[in-house]
Amino acid sequence: MTQLRLAAAALVTSADLDLRLAVGAAGAWLAVLAALGHAPRTVLMAALVAIGAGVTALAAAHRGVRGAAAAALVAFSVALVLLPLAGRLSHFRDSPIVKLAQQRTVVTVLLTTTGDPRQLAAKGPAGSPRVAVETSADAVVVAGRRFRVGGHVLVLGAAQPWRDVLPGQRVRLDGTLVAPLDPASMSVTLFARAPPVLLGAPPWWQRAAGAIRASLRRAASGLPPDTRGLLPGLVDGDTAGLDPVLAEHFRLAGLTHLVAVSGTNCSILIGSVLLLLRRFGVRPWICAAAGAVVLVVFVAVARPSPSVLRAALMASIALAALASGRPRQAIPALSAALLALLLWDPELAGNPGFAMSVLATAALLVLAPPWAAALRRRRVPIGIAEAVAVAAAAHVVTAPI
Repeated sequence: MTQLRLAAAALVTSADLDLRLAVGAAGAWLAVLAALGHAPRTVLMAALVAIGAGVTALAAAHRGVRGAAAAALVAFSVALVLLPLAGRLSHFRDSPIVKLAQQRTVVTVLLTTTGDPRQLAAKGPAGSPRVAVETSADAVVVAGRRFRVGGHVLVLGAAQPWRDVLPGQRVRLDGTLVAPLDPASMSVTLFARAPPVLLGAPPWWQRAAGAIRASLRRAASGLPPDTRGLLPGLVDGDTAGLDPVLAEHFRLAGLTHLVAVSGTNCSILIGSVLLLLRRFGVRPWICAAAGAVVLVVFVAVARPSPSVLRAALMASIALAALASGRPRQAIPALSAALLALLLWDPELAGNPGFAMSVLATAALLVLAPPWAAALRRRRVPIGIAEAVAVAAAAHVVTAPI
């Protein structure tokens, strides 16, 4: 679920929608989704073909061929994301940690956590809870020999030892490396054989964000069990205490976006700050700077999940436009955010939360305004019409996912 009327008013300056960059971003998204899991050489060849097609379409556009310019934009956008993806795939497949995972090697790994532990529905021995932790590898020790490595590692282990581990924490962990079952994944799995050994402390800003999230969990501790785990998820995306069965019910009901912190939270927070500052006559560039500070804090507290990153990047584009005084259009901002995130992390292309966030934002910008206008023509009050249109547009595009 994404931008509300407050964010739309801050981003859209014209009723006309500029969809040119959106077409290229959509083509790039589909290309990355199709390329994940293929050999690096195949992806590189596809990128070169896209460049050739783009040059041909550009030449046709100079001759006045209708639609050639749009085809060139799509082709070059596809090449833009596929070229670095080919390099990433090659680097991943040649990584020593991948070769060790293919042999199911028992190792000691030095890791840096990149996310909070997520409770799994599957239980361990005697029904003990288990968690999944996203990490990045720093080094691996095999048979007494230490190798510097890199890459993403998904750790699966008992929940209790990981309960208070924050993102950014370096750990040493014994376990068995296993190759991913999904050929499109660019990470390996580590089945923990012992509790993690903490090395040092996470960065100060991660500790501060962790304290804020922990305070909200304590505030919700007096609520019933289901609500106790749900409230932090609705506010800051903290689903560590959310019952996996309840989370599955949300997914089946098409309401996963309610606990996927993204544009709604971002727009309410930053929009409130901007409205307050503008009420006191603060200059636009100062408002943009203050909004940027609030945005950084928001990302740190809510964690840089796919939907949060999309919302943050789109908001940063809007803030930059506010500071410069140039016209702001939300669809090009969303398209630029999509391309930037695909370049930064191609695996986002197959992430359901990322897809819901992007599609819900696009629906809000494209579908919600005419739907709200149609309701107002039928004498529905403006506030109710816009609320119903926003909710309906977001639900229509996210329900299939």
